[in-house]
Amino acid sequence: MIKHYSPSDFSVAKEFIDTIDGGYDFFNIEEIERDAGFFIFYVEDDVKGAAYAVFSVNGAGEKQADLTIYVKPSFRKKGIGTELFRVLSAYAENENQEVLTAHVQMDKKERDSFFQRNGMEKWWGSNGLVYQGSLFPEPEVTFEPYENKHFDQFVKVVQDCYYPIQESNDLKPYLASPTSVRTYQLRDPEDVYVAMDGNQIMASVSIGKGEVDNLMVSPQYQGRGLGRQALQFAMNKMLKSGYEEIHICYMDNNTAAENLYYSAGFEFLQHTEVYRKYIK
Repeated sequence: MIKHYSPSDFSVAKEFIDTIDGGYDFFNIEEIERDAGFFIFYVEDDVKGAAYAVFSVNGAGEKQADLTIYVKPSFRKKGIGTELFRVLSAYAENENQEVLTAHVQMDKKERDSFFQRNGMEKWWGSNGLVYQGSLFPEPEVTFEPYENKHFDQFVKVVQDCYYPIQESNDLKPYLASPTSVRTYQLRDPEDVYVAMDGNQIMASVSIGKGEVDNLMVSPQYQGRGLGRQALQFAMNKMLKSGYEEIHICYMDNNTAAENLYYSAGFEFLQHTEVYRKYIK
């Protein structure tokens, strides 16, 4: 039986969600209450499965419902997941959503994906890596904190570096707008560092909490080892701050990033695939 979540279900939902590890990026119950547009359970005596949808507008301006579904291992392949998916899909369509998406950690799920069996197609994939090693030699070039005076040029670097991968994976808009750059690549500008050649940005990298992000080298400066130097700069900064693990990810088919990261000592952690289905 499908049951809609209500605040009185908080304790039951928390107990269920805290014990799962099903290959999906389940939020904690507080985040689900805050963000989910629709949250349901499958109940037979107790909770056998749960599912929710987070609604948003994606970069292409489409109304998008991101789905998360989990069924207890001993009750899989009994139609429970399919029923949860059916109810989520119907609700999303009724709410005038245009596209369904789902993220799945493939190292924790069979590649004969549940979502493929329910009419979704693989959209894109990414690989997560982890580094647990020592410091690197200091880079030969200087990386300095990003300043807003570099904004227009920074946008151009983002556009030049990300357009090919955005287009090849159908991640719209292919050409990042200044607004999206501020929202994503510069969401924490104090964590962004650049290497300059006069007034030209040669390379840039963002440093998160144990994570390297948005590593870019301007096309006219590629082939000079700046990507490796940017990576080592960021990793050294975090290692010196006390991080024992450093994480990084890259999209499928980005062989330059893959070769760089593995040669720096990163090891495979997980592979995530994103599935998509248009419903409008």
